[in-house]
Amino acid sequence: MNVRKGQKGFLRIPAKDRFWLLVRKTDSCWNWCGNTDGRYGSFWYGGRLVKAHRFAYQIQIGPIPNGLQVLHRCDNPACVRPEHLFLGTQFDNMTDCAHKGRNGYAKLTPSLVSVIRKLWKEGKSIRSLANRYGVTRSCIERVIKRERWAHVV
Repeated sequence: MNVRKGQKGFLRIPAKDRFWLLVRKTDSCWNWCGNTDGRYGSFWYGGRLVKAHRFAYQIQIGPIPNGLQVLHRCDNPACVRPEHLFLGTQFDNMTDCAHKGRNGYAKLTPSLVSVIRKLWKEGKSIRSLANRYGVTRSCIERVIKRERWAHVV
């Protein structure tokens, strides 16, 4: 198939074929080369934009039940390889983020978050905790208020 993105008739190609035209397969990941939202690939299907990794999951593995997300084993947001994708809840996603050290508070770990909350309850100041753990005061405040790391006890 010689039709490329941006050429007349591209949208008349069946969605599944159109999708795979925008994927570059390597030995490990199959990388999305179409539009992105800055992080994840996006694909025009059924009159709306859908996430490329979600579309790949649906056409290769099956439906995505309500309330579940499609997560990446490879930790590569551009990857649409079905073997690298799995279903999980928001909690699973946040836990996966923490284990891979790629959340906005990557300096902290679940065990440190527990210690921070304990020390704060014992009277340590937000400023002293921020200095001790090398993060901002606002990071510590969000941890204490459970705006971040809410899943950690």
